[in-house]
Amino acid sequence: MPAALCVELKALKLYIWAFRDQGAFHEAVTNEILNDIVNAIAPNFMRIRAEFNVRGGELVNLP
Repeated sequence: MPAALCVELKALKLYIWAFRDQGAFHEAVTNEILNDIVNAIAPNFMRIRAEFNVRGGELVNLP
């Protein structure tokens, strides 16, 4: 729930795509996305769900 600000959908998409070619653990990327958005818009409440499709591997879901 946004308090006063919200994130533009296209900006969010481009931000998430920036992680595409980085080598990082799924948990670390999820936490970084959450922290960056919380710092940017200061929501009252936020829940993030990350679904990663790995090339040649298994699907990973983080609640």
